Amino acid sequence: MTIFAIDLGNKQTKMTDGQHTYIYPSSLLQARKVDSGFSLDDKMDNMEKFKSSAQNGAFYWGKGILKYGKNDLSESLSFDRRYENRIFVQLCEFSLAKLAQNYDEAKDGVLTVDYVMAGLPSADADNDDNVKQIKDIFKGQHLVEIDGTPITVKVKQVFVFPQSTGTLYSIMYRGYNFEKPKESKVTAQEVELVNFMNEGVVGIVDIGGGTVLLDILRNSVFSRNDRDQLNLGANTLYENIAGRVSRQFNINADIHKIEVLIRNGIKDGSFVYTRSAINKYDVTDIVKEEIEQWTYEIIDNINSTFKSLSDIDILIVTGGGSEIIDKDIFVGAFPQIKVKFVDDAEVANAKGFYYKGKALELKSK
Repeated sequence: MTIFAIDLGNKQTKMTDGQHTYIYPSSLLQARKVDSGFSLDDKMDNMEKFKSSAQNGAFYWGKGILKYGKNDLSESLSFDRRYENRIFVQLCEFSLAKLAQNYDEAKDGVLTVDYVMAGLPSADADNDDNVKQIKDIFKGQHLVEIDGTPITVKVKQVFVFPQSTGTLYSIMYRGYNFEKPKESKVTAQEVELVNFMNEGVVGIVDIGGGTVLLDILRNSVFSRNDRDQLNLGANTLYENIAGRVSRQFNINADIHKIEVLIRNGIKDGSFVYTRSAINKYDVTDIVKEEIEQWTYEIIDNINSTFKSLSDIDILIVTGGGSEIIDKDIFVGAFPQIKVKFVDDAEVANAKGFYYKGKALELKSK
């Protein structure tokens, strides 16, 4: 059985089929904007040209597109009617094609994908219209060219889950061998986490690119009362930093360059804004100050959303933004609660959706 798991975040699209995992920007670069500047022999680094038979226009997609400025990119980031956005629909089709690119059947004929596992923010996943839109986008046959090679995919079933459940599934099934269950390797810490999810009260903080999702899980059931979806994701941080850099250095700082410099510098704590080969600015102090303020803002919203923090057994922090926030400040703000930062947080939801697909496969046999 072929299973594709896709987490279409506002800033990053995460995809996996269990063997191949990709993290691409949730933006596209229109081919017509750049093709005229390259000869046919030029290689576009870290990007490929995608063209859907169902949609107009060709686009470059891949990590390399972030070298281009905001004005060159078409974004799917939106807090209203996102699932009707043409760029969002293209990203869905391109995600299928990117994963299918690894299968000969997709190039020689038609690759049948039994399950597509997709995630939406919790509030969106409760809306039947949103779920139907996502299912309609993915289901059926798709033809996409990647660098001129036709890729054909036929999707049989689509499952849509609240994004936060992806992280929970990734914890529940980590180390589980679906082919040979007796050879599963599960740590004591993972067993403890699963017990919390089954019997306790779990707070989930999913810090994405566009939003921060707050959920409470009580005895394996999501609470409809202790929940919020905040437009406070990493993009808010990038915009705040870009504004300060622009004012301090009297330049027009590009938000995509801010995103790249944070991803490149977060491990060693050194941040440099590169305007050109010779125009570079040390923005370390600005970035650290803004990360600190952003972290406090997220903490304040957690305190106001989770009314009974003392009831929470563990606070699970996930999403790509969890790798950016000031973890010392965050943990210090909740001294009475066990705080767990998820490993590989940016792809945790996608991997969890894949594991859930494998579990459904076993159940269907």
